[in-house]
Amino acid sequence: MNDIKNYLDTVCEQIRFQKSHNIIKQELQNHITDQTDALIQQGIKKEIAIQKAIEQMGDPVLVGTELDRVHRPKLEWSIIFFVALLCIAHFAIPYFFLKGVFYTAPLFQNSIILLIYIGIMIAFYHIDFTILANHSKLYYSIYTLILFFTNGFTWQSGYFMSIDFTKPAGIVIGAFTDIYFIVFGTSNNDFAIKLPVLIYIFPIILVGLLYHCRAKSYNALFWCCCSIFPILFFCYGNLLKIPCIIVSIVSLLLILISITKNWFAIKKYYAMLIVGIVTIVAILFMMWLNTVDYSFRGSSFYDYVKSIHTILQSNIKGSRFIGEGNYIFIQNKNGLLIDGIDFLKQYIEYFPAYLLHCYGCIVLLPILIIYFFFIVRGFLLIKKQKSQLGFMTATAILLTFFIISIWNIISNSGVFTIDNPLGIPFFSTSDSVNIVFFAMMGMLLSVFRTGHITADKYITKQQNTKKKWISVSENQININISVTIPFLKKKQNKTSQNP
Repeated sequence: MNDIKNYLDTVCEQIRFQKSHNIIKQELQNHITDQTDALIQQGIKKEIAIQKAIEQMGDPVLVGTELDRVHRPKLEWSIIFFVALLCIAHFAIPYFFLKGVFYTAPLFQNSIILLIYIGIMIAFYHIDFTILANHSKLYYSIYTLILFFTNGFTWQSGYFMSIDFTKPAGIVIGAFTDIYFIVFGTSNNDFAIKLPVLIYIFPIILVGLLYHCRAKSYNALFWCCCSIFPILFFCYGNLLKIPCIIVSIVSLLLILISITKNWFAIKKYYAMLIVGIVTIVAILFMMWLNTVDYSFRGSSFYDYVKSIHTILQSNIKGSRFIGEGNYIFIQNKNGLLIDGIDFLKQYIEYFPAYLLHCYGCIVLLPILIIYFFFIVRGFLLIKKQKSQLGFMTATAILLTFFIISIWNIISNSGVFTIDNPLGIPFFSTSDSVNIVFFAMMGMLLSVFRTGHITADKYITKQQNTKKKWISVSENQININISVTIPFLKKKQNKTSQNP
């Protein structure tokens, strides 16, 4: 056995990516064991059979060098290609097609911002995605606390946030503004703060929770399903309804996938029943939050939404393949004519509809084609993941991108009557939203970087083998108490030294 160990150690010394050593050792050892068993059946002694099996494997240095070429982190250039196209489109469209329509930052400033986005993506690219497996509860707790304290910010003008001084974060900021007033003699209650749209990160954290609960029973599945309720409570009322709905859909799909992959030690029928009950409760919960929110808006809000619906549908009907479409004028309830194109100019989320009107389908279709092939290529790469954690993490990110993009297309076509369509990923005017999207892209590239050489059984840490202080058997309750008495140890040491 020492010969096998020495051979495996020599092979792994040639392989630079240390996290693949355990996988390679296991594969080579299985191959050597199978070959040894075959030689023993031919009548060869065990020691000689082991030596011959090792010799048949080849020179360990050459084998290790060849395996090093395969088992190493690699950059997925196809995804990088699509990211580059998206960055070019994000950079070029405002200057060539939307200049003078929407706010466009100066060229130098926009270049610096784009470099910051790329830097964030590279930083997350170098983060090992397997950290989700061992500290998922900690990440979820920190994430929930951040949402709790940032719940004091309410959405205004797209992705800008003003302060609600009745919420926890508002109380802290309120104390700061009081000090500001004392020092400077002026009030500072009108400033706005931009925070990332953290709701989109929840599916990734949910993957860690689901992975941590593998082989557990009904209560683990139930708590994983209920983990989204604090997120909905903190975010749903802040004009984040559509992101909350999208994240809820992605979370539901991830839970269903984990059940079909037998992550939980329960019957699938009962698992689906639990998920169904929690889903119904979540829908009722969001409906209640929605009713509370709409009660503050009044009937004028519905008239506003109906106007959006009419403008977008008229834009689709009057569009052309090449060139400018028909102008849109609608009449509101007061009898005034509204210029539909002027309305589309006011919101960057409707820039696909504006591009369709001004230039036709020939400009909009390439963007949609890039997104389509990016999503398809991403799902094809998911199949190459050896670990279920990598598979689920990449699935969570791609599903989020996909559903957001589909929602934007549907909302710009006027199919649904909504008031806050989401910007297409990487095309939002909000720096905070783009930061989240580029960070998620970096995490996706991290999965594709090492997911093909990472196995599940080497991801999680060793289980704690400490005895429980209380355990229940058939007819008795066992209590295990271990107390360290320092002075008794010293006394025992002295007695052992003086026989």
